[in-house]
Amino acid sequence: MRHTLTPCRPFRDRDAAQHENVNSAPVSSAIYRAQQLNDPRAPRSGLSSLGGDYPLSEMIYIRQLSDPSEEQVEAAVQVLMSAFRNDSGMASLSGGNRHLEGVIYRMSIRASVTRGEFHVAIDNDIIQGVAIWIGPGTDWLFYEQPEFTGQLSPYLKECTGLLMEDLYNAAFRAEFQRQGTGRTLLKAVSHKADSTSKRMIADVKSPHNVQCFRSLGFSYRSVKNFAAKDFVGFPLWCMPHHVLQPLGYPQS
Repeated sequence: MRHTLTPCRPFRDRDAAQHENVNSAPVSSAIYRAQQLNDPRAPRSGLSSLGGDYPLSEMIYIRQLSDPSEEQVEAAVQVLMSAFRNDSGMASLSGGNRHLEGVIYRMSIRASVTRGEFHVAIDNDIIQGVAIWIGPGTDWLFYEQPEFTGQLSPYLKECTGLLMEDLYNAAFRAEFQRQGTGRTLLKAVSHKADSTSKRMIADVKSPHNVQCFRSLGFSYRSVKNFAAKDFVGFPLWCMPHHVLQPLGYPQS
């Protein structure tokens, strides 16, 4: 399978979110697969640099980072760490090791720069949203890398190859949810997949986000539960993607 990460718009009450701690706010998560319809083994295409910024308002805009600085990578990691603080899937994969979660995010961001695309949502020059994409025909097996496996418990070292093939994440701080930014992050790459007949399938971990992805052009197909020895595990809903309308902003 070829997995691609993209964002989604979480179901949260904006007014309620303003009164909660950002670090403890629940956030949506998703795993995406991008495949060419007729040949999933085909080389990556259709993921060329978008170029430029795509403003959502006077202050918020989307940017693709093709050569992110260490400061930008760390800012994106902090968004992901905050957003997925209480995520059962990440806890299961990392054995509850928050440091290891940060390792996963850093490795995935760096891989997306060379094997896909790395997009951020910026408000007042601060990264507030993140989307990590891995292109079709490209694998990023973070769980095979010594930087990851060297920090696992003995149990997780045995089962990391069985939980799932790839994990990619999308996240927003609580105060930036329900503003359409996630939808724009998704469309920033999905419209190119549509135009080149690439197939996308969302594996959604949160039952609350199934309807969210339906509104973004995905349909329910199946669900599978993943178990973990020391944590609650998590379900994955498989949702194929239907063609979305173009955003109307420039393409490179």
